[in-house]
Amino acid sequence: MDLRNEDTIPIESQVVATLKAYKQKLQAYEQALVEALRQEYPLSEARRQQFQQLQQLELGDAEVEAITSRVTTEAETYHHHLQQYEQAFATVIHQEYPLTKLKLLELQQYRESMSLAEVDVAPIEAKITTQIKTYQQKLQQYKKAFIDATQCRYHPSEATRQQLQRTWQILELEEADIKQIESHIFTQIQAYQNNLNQYQRDFVKAVQQQYPLTEATRQELRQQQELLGLGWEDVAPLEARITEGLEEHLQNLQRYEEVTSSLTQYEYPITEEARQELYRLQQILQISDEDVHQIETKILAEIEAQKQAEASKLSEITPTIAPLPELEETEELPDKRENVVSLVPTELPKQRSEIPKPQALSSKLPWKIGLAILAVVASVVLYFGHIPKPTPLPPFVDPVLRRQIEAFVQQQAEEEAQRQVETVARQQVEAEIKRQAEAAAAEEVKRIETATQQQAEAERQQRQAEQQRLAEQQRLVGQVLCT
Repeated sequence: MDLRNEDTIPIESQVVATLKAYKQKLQAYEQALVEALRQEYPLSEARRQQFQQLQQLELGDAEVEAITSRVTTEAETYHHHLQQYEQAFATVIHQEYPLTKLKLLELQQYRESMSLAEVDVAPIEAKITTQIKTYQQKLQQYKKAFIDATQCRYHPSEATRQQLQRTWQILELEEADIKQIESHIFTQIQAYQNNLNQYQRDFVKAVQQQYPLTEATRQELRQQQELLGLGWEDVAPLEARITEGLEEHLQNLQRYEEVTSSLTQYEYPITEEARQELYRLQQILQISDEDVHQIETKILAEIEAQKQAEASKLSEITPTIAPLPELEETEELPDKRENVVSLVPTELPKQRSEIPKPQALSSKLPWKIGLAILAVVASVVLYFGHIPKPTPLPPFVDPVLRRQIEAFVQQQAEEEAQRQVETVARQQVEAEIKRQAEAAAAEEVKRIETATQQQAEAERQQRQAEQQRLAEQQRLVGQVLCT
């Protein structure tokens, strides 16, 4: 063609420059596509249209299609590897948090085997770690609320249980994690209850052996209390309740013994009617048959001892009578014999029941019978918890005894009223403690709701900022592709 170099060189330079510029545009297109797919996979419809417009204006279809196919395939494979790594990282961190150095090394090796860039893995790890931290914080919030409601000592009431259920539902916690937390705390509660029951058995055994307790026994109980990990505030109500019940039982035993002793002193053996009244009194005072047997054995022993003492005293005061000399039949001493015989009783009473009762019994009862009536009335007061309508005492009751009975009944009524006031006060204190616990649980629920709402708002603002950042990157990529 006989072309000169000075003629061909500019043409070649122009063609080379055009091809070079075209290749640069293809590379820029490929880089923009790779970056877009790295940030968003698959591409949104708006991004797809943007790349199609660039293809129609400056780039050939064949080259663009080849680049798009190759880059999309690579991006799909890369994105699939990222998903696999994300699943593996989530599984490992759910099993163990925080991660140990060995687990971190295993994850790094797994990441390198799939040729994943650290810049792409870091956001995945940060997102999952943040989710785990947030979830762990929510678990700690629920655990604190559960501990505040139960004090790790008592099982929650139904109302408290409903509040706690509402709490973990608001926090969006998994039921399996909730059961794990509650199981751990319930184990502590059961251990506390077992220790408390063990101390109760030891204390009951000690007071049954000896009451009141000696200083040595109390020291042993304090050591047992420390060994079981119980505080004074744990055992004080228990000891007070047992001591109060024991003292009341001892008072009931004393009352029953007084009534039984009074009846046996008035009439022995006891009639069937009196026996029925004693049985009713036993039921009212809640005394066991074994205690009744011991009391009756003691009273019978006292009666036998009293009989022996009376028989001994009677034998001492009985005069010793010498046998009369035999008189001849002709001797007449009628007056002397009668005088001598009149000094000797015909037959001594052998049993106390054969001693004639005093004539005054028909008009006035002995004071011991009054005590028996007094104890029965007091038992009725204890049984029914209040003073029944006053019934007139029998007309044969002595006025002094009547006043004693009325004073005793009034005293028993006042003591019972005081016990009722103490019971009501104790119930009010327990109700107030329960109310405060439920109020604390409700306040914790309210605080958790507020914190959850604030956290949701912060996450929303974070997502909005991330969307704005992505939009800005897309705008910059578009400007690069257009230039």
